[in-house]
Amino acid sequence: MIYTCPMHPEIRQEGPGACPICGMSLEPVLPTEEHNPELRYMTTRFVVALILTLLMPFAKNQLLLATPVVLWCAFPFFVRGIKSLNMFTLISIGVGASYLYSLFKAPIYLDAATWITTL
Repeated sequence: MIYTCPMHPEIRQEGPGACPICGMSLEPVLPTEEHNPELRYMTTRFVVALILTLLMPFAKNQLLLATPVVLWCAFPFFVRGIKSLNMFTLISIGVGASYLYSLFKAPIYLDAATWITTL
C-alpha cells in the first residue's frame, strides 16, 4: 500500500512512516478500514497524559506525575521537533522549557508542561 504526507503530497512511500519534511505521519493514499497504529499509539499517550495531568493539583510531589508526561507522552513531539522546524518544534520547546525551568528553579511550571503536552 502506498502512503503519502497530508501536507506534502509529493512524498510517497510503500508502508507507513513519518514525512521526511515535516515529521507528520504518512496516511494511505487510498483510505481503508484497516487499523491505524499511529492513532492507537497517540491515543494511549493522550489518555496517560490526561490522567496524570488531572491528578497534578492533588499531588504532593508533582514531579513524579509530570516526568512521565514529559518524557514518555511528549516524546513524539521532541523527536519530530528535532527532525523539522514546524509546530512540533514549538511544542517541544514549550514543554521542555517549562519542565526544565521547574526542575532547576521553581516547580511552578510543571503543571504547564503537562497541560501543553496533553492539549
